[in-house]
Amino acid sequence: MKRDLIDDFIMTIVPVFVGRGIALFKSGRQQRDLQLVESRPFPSGVIQLHYTRKT
Repeated sequence: MKRDLIDDFIMTIVPVFVGRGIALFKSGRQQRDLQLVESRPFPSGVIQLHYTRKT
């Protein structure tokens, strides 16, 4: 992300309690405008999110 080379993000969310949580991206980074392309829920409770850069 530092060099602005990523156009798509596919993230998988696994619903597990881990206390305070873990940051996906470091703070202080430039905010990117993303658009949700697809969300896929699975019977296990996992959710997959596909984002692309907003044009």
